[in-house]
Amino acid sequence: MENSKNEKSKSAPLDPILMDLAEAKFQNLISQAPVLIVTYHGPTFIIQTVNKTALNIWRKSYDEIINKPLFEVAPELENSLTTILTDIYTSGEPYISYEIPVEIKRTGKPDTAYFNMVYQPLRDLDNLIYGIIVIGTEVTETVNARKLIEENEKRFSNILSQSLMAIAIFEGPDLVVTFANEQMLNVLGKGISVLNKPLLEGVPELKDQDFPQLLADVYTTGVVHEGFETKAILIRDGIPVDAYFNFMYQPYRDVDDSIMGITVLATVVTEQVLAKKQIEKNNVEINKIARHLKLATDSAKVGIWSLDLISSKLEWSNMHKVMWGYDENREDLTYEHWHKVIVPEDKEMALRKVEGAKVFPGMYEVDYRISRANDGVIVWIKSTGLYHYDKFGIAHTFTGISIDISEQKRIDAELTEAKQKAEADKKIADHAVMAKQQFLSNMSHEIRTPMNAIIGFTKVLMKTDLNEKQKEYLQAIKSSGDTLIVLIDDILDLAKVDAGKMIFINAPFKMSQSITTILHLFETKIQEKNLELVKEYDSRIPEILLGDSVRLHQIMINLLGNAIKFTAKGIINVSINLVSEEDENVTVEIKVTDSGIGIPENKIASIFENFEQAHTITSSLYGGTGLGLAIVKQLVEKQGGTISVKSKVDEGSTFSFTLSYQKKQPDSDSNVEEDRELELDNEIKNIKVLVVEDVKLNQLLLRTILDDFKFAWDMADNGKIAIEKIQTNDYDIILMDLQMPIMNGFETTEYIRNKMNLQTPIIALTADVTTVDVEKCKSVGMNDYISKPLDEKLLYTKILDLIK
Repeated sequence: MENSKNEKSKSAPLDPILMDLAEAKFQNLISQAPVLIVTYHGPTFIIQTVNKTALNIWRKSYDEIINKPLFEVAPELENSLTTILTDIYTSGEPYISYEIPVEIKRTGKPDTAYFNMVYQPLRDLDNLIYGIIVIGTEVTETVNARKLIEENEKRFSNILSQSLMAIAIFEGPDLVVTFANEQMLNVLGKGISVLNKPLLEGVPELKDQDFPQLLADVYTTGVVHEGFETKAILIRDGIPVDAYFNFMYQPYRDVDDSIMGITVLATVVTEQVLAKKQIEKNNVEINKIARHLKLATDSAKVGIWSLDLISSKLEWSNMHKVMWGYDENREDLTYEHWHKVIVPEDKEMALRKVEGAKVFPGMYEVDYRISRANDGVIVWIKSTGLYHYDKFGIAHTFTGISIDISEQKRIDAELTEAKQKAEADKKIADHAVMAKQQFLSNMSHEIRTPMNAIIGFTKVLMKTDLNEKQKEYLQAIKSSGDTLIVLIDDILDLAKVDAGKMIFINAPFKMSQSITTILHLFETKIQEKNLELVKEYDSRIPEILLGDSVRLHQIMINLLGNAIKFTAKGIINVSINLVSEEDENVTVEIKVTDSGIGIPENKIASIFENFEQAHTITSSLYGGTGLGLAIVKQLVEKQGGTISVKSKVDEGSTFSFTLSYQKKQPDSDSNVEEDRELELDNEIKNIKVLVVEDVKLNQLLLRTILDDFKFAWDMADNGKIAIEKIQTNDYDIILMDLQMPIMNGFETTEYIRNKMNLQTPIIALTADVTTVDVEKCKSVGMNDYISKPLDEKLLYTKILDLIK
């Protein structure tokens, strides 16, 4: 009976009052939590719970955000959080991020904050996800502080590296060289080989000198040691040499005040010491030399000065007095007379250099401006000087020279201005080239898209039953379309050449057959103009060659097209001759000669330039863009060939070019591509194709072509619709246009490959076949591409190859 009572007690519902109290405590804990806590409900992420910390971060009140969609409250978070929250809501997988930058509007403008965040899905009693809880800590101050430390460390290291003083850091009792700037590496004479090695291992000649013991004493006692004009014997190019230094050994400590290593500051004073020794040894001779030096410096317009540090009396050479704007006979000049004529903006810097040369003895050098005492003219001065010390190390005089460098400064300023202008001009030129390339590419794409429909439907109509007049009209449309495509290809090729992305293939082809095919293309035009076409072909040329037959066609079409265009009567002569033959290569010369209007002599040099035409009325009378010959020249020279032209006005022109080709080896298994009619493979049946294309005319054309192939098809106006169809249907292959609204071909392909993990073959339909587009197609997972206007045979072949 008691067990039954207990069972009843266990199953009894909880007291509602207790539940409300527990809920209130839980909400109070969340509200007071020192970390931000937010819960989102539903796929639109309605803010259901938010604590005070989160409200403080957002700078919003509770009523402003509760029960509202997250991205309505904080639209600036949409770009950074949409994918994360959606993935968590759909997959149920938690997500943790560290120091993630987030743009938050706290003061009315975007502010970058950093957070450590944990995103956890919320599930109901049926284990279904109904929301997301986010717990996070703002670490903006920590991140910014670390970045500031890193920037300061980098700046400090850069300052040390560029210092004119030799600086090094030795760490630990073994004095490992962990840092040495360029000046210190020059002093040690071993280059970077001394880095990260104990000092005596990197510079062994110091072992028997005083320096190791001095460094050990500083490391042990922590007492700073200074040395002046101290001698060191160093090995330079295998030879011991004497060097003299002013130096300071300064211990540096860890946060616990323990000594970690020694900072070394050194100035090479070898020249000064040797000079002083020489001066002390030959004082009389030096005075004599000084008199001669005075005469020489005066003639060279170099001023000499000497400052007595005890009395502040300043002795200047006559030239120096004149340079400063003082009377050359004046004798009462002092330190103040030097100081007061320096322009105010340069005084602090000049004085700092003077004092620095005293603290760290060495050569003093500084550039500054003065306002001459007599006329106020601004003059640039370069001063170089040296402190002189007595035997007790006390400086007693400061001597040096000064030079008027105003002209040099003017030249430097002009050079700097010219350099800045040149850089600005280069940027403008680079921008213009990029803009031109983008324009040409865009224009080619925009024209190719409608041309795809025009040429495609023309081909479709020509397969139907037509009367002769209709055939004639359609043939005229097709011919005009083909001509326009050649012009578009010229523009696109020009963009490729400028961008350095012209590609050439190396495949077997029959030279004779290629030339014959090209000449056939012009038979109708030649007959219409009543011209005579003469072909001369050298039979010594091997039957099959390896090279780019498409580029050869392009060159010949441009040259023949020009010859026919500019010839009203007479002969067009095409000669193909073998120039030379080796074991593996042949060189062929091709000439196209006409009896047309000719080219003026002053235009021949520029005829191969972009948009250049020989006559000012050429475009209006004969048409054309002026791009053909520019592209021909590029195509020839990019393949290692040469091109030239000879011409006389009213007599005609001869364009000749040479190209080298590989000879096809007997054991080569490559097949020569030949033109063939489209033959449907009856064994391939039940093929279902998804066409992703936004242009209705292109959709109609593709439906017609696929119906001819006897393929089933489905249409999608953009990538988003395509994904919806793929989720509910199976397709054997996808034809994907690249430029579409809402979701373009690249984005759609990436989604299919990475999100849906489908490997259905995808062929890109592109009106811009630049190298950039081709590479991007492959990088996102497309299997192949075909350019517009569509070639039915090529499309059919590519589909079958991918399906098989």
